[in-house]
Amino acid sequence: MTSQFGPRTSRRRREVVDIFRPPLVVTLVGLVGACAFAVLPIAALLLRAPWTALFDLLGTSEMRTAIRLSMVCSTTAACISVLAGVPLAWTLARGSSRATRWLRAILLLPMALPPVVGGVVLLLAFGRRGLAGELIWRATGWSLPFTTAGGRSWPRPSWRCRS
Repeated sequence: MTSQFGPRTSRRRREVVDIFRPPLVVTLVGLVGACAFAVLPIAALLLRAPWTALFDLLGTSEMRTAIRLSMVCSTTAACISVLAGVPLAWTLARGSSRATRWLRAILLLPMALPPVVGGVVLLLAFGRRGLAGELIWRATGWSLPFTTAGGRSWPRPSWRCRS
């Protein structure tokens, strides 16, 4: 046997859900726009790529250098993310002190900044005339921006960039 208020509650829930449901036309336009936004750039890339010269292009020294740089930087970034991220995640999940709240705020700040602002901040900090970059340049002769060392976690002497 159902209670006296059962049907009224479910009918009321349906009415609330119907109020927040967008019209079908709006949903379809949004889906078409999202698909076009995701599919069109990939389709353009696939249609305009020089497929006949692919293996010749992959064999050039510039392409090998670009692929190597991408692989080295992405692998290094992934390793650093795991080595630093797991202890930080554990600390943030277990801690509830004021320091933990400040740490969380500092770690989330780059996600709130636009990428251009983050790039400018990094350039001002680690550029040749930046706060830390000038000290690094004077002490070691290493310039991090626009080098492989800038994309990795540590500079190596073979990447010195004296002008």
